[in-house]
Amino acid sequence: MDPMDIESNVKRIIGEEIQKSQNDVLSKLDGIFTSRLQAFGNQQKERSEAQMCKLQSDILTADTYKFQKKSCEDQFKFNKKMNATLKEAESCFNPSKDKSAHAKQRINEGIELLAYRQKRVKMADSSEHGWRVVQEYTSNPLADDSEDDRKIMRATSRAERKAKVEKSRKKRPAPYSRPSTSADNGNNSGGAKSARRPGVCYNCYLPFSLNAQKRIRS
Repeated sequence: MDPMDIESNVKRIIGEEIQKSQNDVLSKLDGIFTSRLQAFGNQQKERSEAQMCKLQSDILTADTYKFQKKSCEDQFKFNKKMNATLKEAESCFNPSKDKSAHAKQRINEGIELLAYRQKRVKMADSSEHGWRVVQEYTSNPLADDSEDDRKIMRATSRAERKAKVEKSRKKRPAPYSRPSTSADNGNNSGGAKSARRPGVCYNCYLPFSLNAQKRIRS
């Protein structure tokens, strides 16, 4: 074989291999990009569905009612949050998509919320100060979970102090009121009869001196 032909064949084979390698690389890159784009699209779709579910839940549960008791308002807000969590988990069960992992996560969050609330209900029920202890417990996170008992005790003591302050305010005596004088009685409607000034008979409303003379004459 002519050396020129050999060189030409070698160049051709090398060029074909390079082209094949480039095609393989491009094919792999295309597969990677396609997979990433699909994953990104699915994530964006899931987020939009979750936001839509939350928006629908907010619209359906929108309420302008003004609560009179803080404990009832807290319970209402908790129920609303729990309802939204379960609705989001429910929306994950779609036959065309496998979102069981996300649904399981949301359901577990709902279970944790219920356990959290149940603990607060027992805490309020076991204390004579009721939900005041729960409010002190949740508004003053002074300890870790490992020191939960101490945290409850501190919340209870704060609730007791506040209850004592309110109780002492309720027991304060009313301001002293000055008794009405004869001059004040003279300005009242009804005159002397309604005032019943000292020195007047309650039966005939005559001064005692005139009343005595009347009895003597009779």
